[in-house]
Amino acid sequence: NSATVDEWELSLTSSGHPLFDMIDASSSGSIGRRDATAIGTSDVFLAATYSGSDARPGNNIWVNAAQVDDTDASSGSYTAMEDTASLVRIGCRYTSNEQFFNGKIGLVAIVGKELMIEELWAIKALINGFFDIAL
Repeated sequence: NSATVDEWELSLTSSGHPLFDMIDASSSGSIGRRDATAIGTSDVFLAATYSGSDARPGNNIWVNAAQVDDTDASSGSYTAMEDTASLVRIGCRYTSNEQFFNGKIGLVAIVGKELMIEELWAIKALINGFFDIAL
């Protein structure tokens, strides 16, 4: 297993723009989206959803339960992610810990289905209530 093998990535670009990519390891292709607006330093609920599709409309980025992906970030030929046995890493990338996130992460969840807008709004309401914030 290579230190640089990815299956998917949810990250912030160096300029703070949310990016969500699905990577096809056999073709080096990807389908992805990013938000053209950078996330500021205030509290934010960042979510990404993926329908399992091999086409661009299958993945989306949400900030505070509003869909914000407005820029295509796809490249090459994408068929599907592959089970590369890569570990899921939160707050860094690869075994070398590249792109280390130097900030606060309050809640992380990975679920086995595509969340719908109503579910994202419900999660946002729970976050607001639990953490006593107003996203």
